[in-house]
Amino acid sequence: MSNLRRHNPALQERLGSYLATADSNGLLACLDGLNATDRRTAGYLLGEVLLPTLDATTYWDVFAVVVPHDPKAYLGTFLKAGCRLYEAGRLDFSHSGFRRFATTDATVVDRRKTIEAFLPLLRTPEEANALLDVFGVEPATRVPYLFRADSRPCCFLLFRQLKVLDDALLTRKYCLLLMQRGDRLSFNLASLLKYYFALENIPGTFSLRLEPYEQGRLDTSYEAFDKVLTSI
Repeated sequence: MSNLRRHNPALQERLGSYLATADSNGLLACLDGLNATDRRTAGYLLGEVLLPTLDATTYWDVFAVVVPHDPKAYLGTFLKAGCRLYEAGRLDFSHSGFRRFATTDATVVDRRKTIEAFLPLLRTPEEANALLDVFGVEPATRVPYLFRADSRPCCFLLFRQLKVLDDALLTRKYCLLLMQRGDRLSFNLASLLKYYFALENIPGTFSLRLEPYEQGRLDTSYEAFDKVLTSI
C-alpha cells in the first residue's frame, strides 16, 4: 500500500469517539462512508493504534458487528489488534460475540484465518483445544493446524492427536516435516515422535532416551511432555 496515509488526526479522533462509547453501529456507518484512501487509513489506525487499547468486552462487541459486515476488509485488522491484546494478557475467547462469529458468521476462510492468527499464541493446551472446539474443527483434522502453530502447547496436542489417530504413515510424515523445518523445537519433537512411536527409516541422528515412567506420562501431562521436549 504505497499510498497508505498513517496519520489523520481528525479521522483518528472520530473513530476513537465511537470506540470510547462502544458504538459499533456508528463505527460501521463511519467506515462505510469513507472513501478508499481514508478507509485504508482507518484500517491502519484501528489495527495499530485504537483497537489495541480496548478492553476485551469492548473489543469483541465491536468485532461482532464490524467484522461479519465485511470480513475481507476488517478481519485482518481486528485479528492483528486481537493478537496484541492477547499477548498483553487482556483478551480471552469467552465472549458471546466471538462465539457467534465462530459458529455462525465466519466463512471457512474466516475460520482458518482466525485460528491461524491466535493458535500459535495460546499459552496452554486447554486454550488451544477450546479455540479449535469453538470453530468446530474435528479431532481428525486438527493435525495440520497444530503443526503450523509450532508452539509448545500445540506440540503437545500434536503428539496426543497422532497417538489417537494411530497412523504410522501419518506420524512418519509429520516427523519428517518437523525435521525439514529445522528449528530446535521441531527437531526435538521429531526425535520424540521417532522414539515414542518406534518409527523406522527416519534419517538423522537422535540422542533422546526416556525412562519408562517418563514415556508413560508424556500424553497425560503437559508439564512432563514440555520438560522432555525442551531438554533434549
